Amino acid sequence: MKNKKCVIYQNNKFKLLWDLIIIFLLLFVCIVIPWRIAFVKNEPYTTKQIFILIDALFAIDIILTFFTTTENNKTNEENTSHKVIAKEYFECWFWVDLISIFPFDEVSNLILYENSNEKQYNNTAY
Repeated sequence: MKNKKCVIYQNNKFKLLWDLIIIFLLLFVCIVIPWRIAFVKNEPYTTKQIFILIDALFAIDIILTFFTTTENNKTNEENTSHKVIAKEYFECWFWVDLISIFPFDEVSNLILYENSNEKQYNNTAY
């Protein structure tokens, strides 16, 4: 089988290393996030930056998944068609991946900040 351009094959060494990095980050996040929620009140700026970096790596993983081959269950060959790869990803894990990188904490902080400013403004009105 001829290798297609702009396709990452599942057995590619880069892909395997990337998957190991993502697995490590997932384990790290699964352990640290509950601990942060339970025990950390004021988080240092550098910690926030680390989690932004991790989210960025997860976003890159989403993009790379659109270029990573999938296995055809009937023929046991790799699908190299971008259309097939995207269709399978949208039908399965894309939405979970997308929701997992959504910055809920930043959005809630922004909403709470706007509400607190609104209350301050209303309290100072004549």
